[in-house]
Amino acid sequence: MNDDKWEDLIDSVELKFGKLDRKIKKTVETDEMGHSLDTTEEWIEFVTELGRIKLSRLTKPMVIDKKYHYNRSSTGTGHVEYIYSEEEKSQKVKVYKWDEMSHDWSEIPLNPSEMRF
Repeated sequence: MNDDKWEDLIDSVELKFGKLDRKIKKTVETDEMGHSLDTTEEWIEFVTELGRIKLSRLTKPMVIDKKYHYNRSSTGTGHVEYIYSEEEKSQKVKVYKWDEMSHDWSEIPLNPSEMRF
């Protein structure tokens, strides 16, 4: 989901459900090969008839290639090196519902074509 569609989604949720909490968390992760990955998680929380809902969008650099490194020793270990794009991003949107029993968010599995707000 690109930035424009994300903002449109936030606007339509705000129009339908009113006030919402919006947060952004930026982190830098390091993979096994030492590559720095700038990761951004944005989410909004709002209240519906179903309870508290959280929409989350995770943005990471897109994987454009994989290199397999094999070890022919007796241990037979190897590893995969991921090549990341500097311009393109991978974005995932997930929906969560607040579970009063466990006091934690539980993911709601949805087909992207069925998401309507």
